[in-house]
Amino acid sequence: MVSSFEFEATQTPNNVTVRVTLPSGIPTPDIFITDVYLKLSSSNYVTFVDFNGTVDDSTCRAAMEKGARKRILAVTVAKITPGLWEPLMIKLSKPELFARREEANQRYAANEQQRAKAETEAQRLRGEEERKGRAAVDTSRRDDISRAKAAHLDMARDALEGAETTHGDVPREEAPKAAERADEKPVAEAKAKSAEIYEAAEVVEKPVVVAPAPAVRKTQVCRTTFAKTGIMRDGKIASQ
Repeated sequence: MVSSFEFEATQTPNNVTVRVTLPSGIPTPDIFITDVYLKLSSSNYVTFVDFNGTVDDSTCRAAMEKGARKRILAVTVAKITPGLWEPLMIKLSKPELFARREEANQRYAANEQQRAKAETEAQRLRGEEERKGRAAVDTSRRDDISRAKAAHLDMARDALEGAETTHGDVPREEAPKAAERADEKPVAEAKAKSAEIYEAAEVVEKPVVVAPAPAVRKTQVCRTTFAKTGIMRDGKIASQ
């Protein structure tokens, strides 16, 4: 047999608060909220609270009240349009309430799809920005490497020309060998630096493998997260 929770609903011009008394031994309830109704369910307990107006389900907050003699769960949600509702809860026939809830469920599902698409698009844009940033850095490094290559090749050429001048009495065909023997250190340094530059260039030119964006997790009913004891997370109470 399904029972209902005892609850009390109050309002301000901006918010609606539903205070639910939890029987002893009953687990804290799952909370599902749409723009026009709130549902709490646990074990064989189910309760619907049908609002006489629309609320912003993304603002849902829930917490166990401290200092109460009984276990009381307080659920608060903001109104879409400020003002007082008279009455606070709508009065309709059962068929009308069922139809109204079903329409709300369809709107909720459509909103969840839009939220998932928006999250996926945001991830894609972040990935593009990261790739553009890496490409700009790689281009800058390539330019630096090209300039460094040219500079060190000029150093090597100057070292060889200087050696040829110093050993002018050596036949021209043997001058490079004589220059290399006379100026081994600057030439070796230039070659080593060039090798480092080419190695760095190879690293830069390797394609960047971008990890695919993580799959979008289906949005939970109540997305609010609290760190304090007794606060709901993903539709459940974190601790009691």
